[in-house]
Amino acid sequence: MRKRLVLLSLATTALVVIAFTVPLALLVRQQARDRAQLEAERDAQTIASLVALSAALADEVDPSALSPAIEPLEHGQMVVFPNGEVIGSPASTQGTLVSEAQARAGPVSGDVEGGWELAIPVIVEEGTIVVSIFVPDEELTEGVWEAWTLLAALGIVIV
Repeated sequence: MRKRLVLLSLATTALVVIAFTVPLALLVRQQARDRAQLEAERDAQTIASLVALSAALADEVDPSALSPAIEPLEHGQMVVFPNGEVIGSPASTQGTLVSEAQARAGPVSGDVEGGWELAIPVIVEEGTIVVSIFVPDEELTEGVWEAWTLLAALGIVIV
């Protein structure tokens, strides 16, 4: 009888710990993804503002003249001009949303192969310039495994 009570108590405690840690683990994963996306959105807005300001002050949009205002761009950040010229160092799977952003004349974001991409159009007289930011999967899940390991260890200690 005593053994059954101990097992029942252990099982109840384990279920409570699991009910607490699983949603918390999912929340940690979502927070990491949101943090990476927010940082990318902030970078894209900054670059788009610089492109818009430079284009407004210039007579015509010249990529070579605009380049000093927005460089250096990190890997995964690029600016695509209406003539197809690209400034920056795009990731290998980046650029899938650029044409959609040009066609919609509005920001487009989504999961692409290997990560997440954001494309923000800047409309100028010559056409549409698109600022594209790519966030690899590694950055979207940065720190998640460490947090999950800590949660699992905490759950084991509690049980």
